[in-house]
Amino acid sequence: MGKVCAVKNCDSGRKKSSSKKNTPLSFFQATETSQRLEKWTKCLGISLKKSDYICHLHFKEEDVKSYDNIIIDGKSYIMPLIKKKLSEGALPTLEHQYVFNSESTQHNAIPISIERQQTQENCNNSKEYQQQQQQQILNIRDKGMQQAFVEQRSYNDPIHSEKPIKDLIDQIKNVSILPEFWSFSYKKNELEFMRVDPETKQIRHHIRLNHDLSITAICLNNQEITIDTKITALNDVYNYLKSVEKWPICVGTLIDIKKYSKNCKGVIIGDERYHRMQMNPRCKSCRYLRNQLLTRKSAVKRMLNK
Repeated sequence: MGKVCAVKNCDSGRKKSSSKKNTPLSFFQATETSQRLEKWTKCLGISLKKSDYICHLHFKEEDVKSYDNIIIDGKSYIMPLIKKKLSEGALPTLEHQYVFNSESTQHNAIPISIERQQTQENCNNSKEYQQQQQQQILNIRDKGMQQAFVEQRSYNDPIHSEKPIKDLIDQIKNVSILPEFWSFSYKKNELEFMRVDPETKQIRHHIRLNHDLSITAICLNNQEITIDTKITALNDVYNYLKSVEKWPICVGTLIDIKKYSKNCKGVIIGDERYHRMQMNPRCKSCRYLRNQLLTRKSAVKRMLNK
């Protein structure tokens, strides 16, 4: 059964609201952090249970974090989050107060996923149906793994400590479930998470959690990207790693003589994004470099064959 907002007469889950051009609904539990239940009950004037949810429309936009800002070469880009985050002091009201500012999020946006369009015009309906079924199975599996991750212990409370990274390392040692194909290693003042591509067996994603719980993404070309967000609780780790999997990562030229352009930023940003799904997505700089290398290779081959 789907989640339902506990506020009476809230139309967030009704069909008439589905046609509105707003962001997908997110739901928050009053028990995710301590003392929320009592505060939210007073604000809403209703008796809330631990199992109740409140939709994001009852909160102010500035209290609902929907995007990460990643910084590349001093420029800020927007990276949508799979699961919205709520600020610790956010308080709901009976009326909807969330106003989505679409203009601010469209500028310099990075698509969280490449649109899965058909690569062949004559693709039959049965193939589409199979793909949809496979995706549903994956979604169910991910939800189950996430639930198991959270239920091992209660890790929803924010970390408040003079050494937050040490506390997080102590907690994560007791957790056996991460998203599929992810692993972690820890050093004195940082944690590193890496995801191995199941087909190539190579590292596909690399995230470093710094001593202050800030995040640095390390791309395939060793480009480091500063992420304008922090992990505040262990529960955030699973959700964040799943969102990273959707990043449009540049694979480079895939030619050993020169694997990446010197201008490669590691991720495909802005107008460089593809309109169709690509098996090996590349930024414009790496596309151009690859074409140059292939042209040279062909020219040398022709000369040798003369």
